[in-house]
Amino acid sequence: MAWQVAVVLDEETNVGALLGWLPVWAWSTSQRLASAKELRKLWESCWDPEPALTLINIPIGDNPVEALIAEIPTIETHYYHLTAVRVFGIPDSSELRHGFDQLGYKFVTASDDPWILFARPMSSLKDVTELELDATGWKVSDDVCFFFMLYWMRSLVLVFLPSLSGY
Repeated sequence: MAWQVAVVLDEETNVGALLGWLPVWAWSTSQRLASAKELRKLWESCWDPEPALTLINIPIGDNPVEALIAEIPTIETHYYHLTAVRVFGIPDSSELRHGFDQLGYKFVTASDDPWILFARPMSSLKDVTELELDATGWKVSDDVCFFFMLYWMRSLVLVFLPSLSGY
C-alpha cells in the first residue's frame, strides 16, 4: 500500500528508476508506451494491489499545472492512503503550490532533490494515531529505541492477551 506516489510530467525523467521506490503516474510518451508492459511486469508485485505504473493519456496542454492538479483526485482514488505526491518535470510556482493547497497538501521544503514534494499534514489524516513522545529522562539516543521497543511490546500484549485469557 503506497503512501506516496510520483507524478512525472516531463519526458526526461526515468520512470523505471522510480518504480522500485514508489508508484508512478506519468504522462504518456512513445518511449514510455513501448516500455510500460515490461516495467509493469517487473514492478507489479511491489505495489500490488495498487498500480505500479500508470500512463496518463490526457494531453498536458498549455497549462501543465492545471493538468497536474486535475489528475490528483483520480490518483487519490487509487491510493486511498495517499499522503504525499512527488512531482517531477515541472518548476515550482505559486500556482502549483496554491493548487495543491486547495487539495489539502502542503509544500515540503526539500534539498537539491529533482522533485517537488507536497504532503498532507498528519493532523488531516484519517485512521492515523498520533504518537506522543515524552522525552523526560532520556539521556542517550538509545532511549529512543528503548521507547519504541516498549511501545511495540505493549502493542503485542494488547493484541495477544485477550486470546490467551482462555489458558
